[in-house]
Amino acid sequence: MHLRHGGKGDEGLPADRHGEESEIEISPEDSDHTEALHALKEKLARCLLERQEYLDGWQRSRADFINARKDDEALRGRISEGAKSDVVREMLPVLDAVELAIHDVESWAKLPPAWQKGIEGIHAAILGAFERSEALLFSDQGQPFDPSRHQSIGVEAVTDRKLDGIITYVVQKGCSIGGKVIRPAHVKVGEYRD
Repeated sequence: MHLRHGGKGDEGLPADRHGEESEIEISPEDSDHTEALHALKEKLARCLLERQEYLDGWQRSRADFINARKDDEALRGRISEGAKSDVVREMLPVLDAVELAIHDVESWAKLPPAWQKGIEGIHAAILGAFERSEALLFSDQGQPFDPSRHQSIGVEAVTDRKLDGIITYVVQKGCSIGGKVIRPAHVKVGEYRD
């Protein structure tokens, strides 16, 4: 008599992990031990099922762990982007004030050279911090008005049809991080009039 293990035979035992069949030789003299053999077959079947349950559970746990790690990395990225956006958003008014001072030609000329140099250094430091935060400043003067990037604060009459809907003046630069606009540029837009 042959007892097969691992195949889908009469015994109904699941295949072993390598998909191989193994045979146990049982001689006719051992037929007295049929009950013991039957008990062993049942115990083996339970062990194989239990092993499969443990393996399935381990694989699920491993997949859950990998997914949790990916979710954690994504969350960290979103938190980092949010923190960058918050810091840049807080620094934008400072940059605006510094640029306003630099572009006020009359007042700028009255400042001592050391003050001018100091303000220019502050301006460069702010721009450097924005660059490290991957913040992009944009004005888009001469470009078509885009409501997703620009906020119109007024219109300017233009006599050239080509300038209709085009940004003619930038009052305040816009800023984006990772393609997301955190502050639209405040602009004036050309409006064609005869």
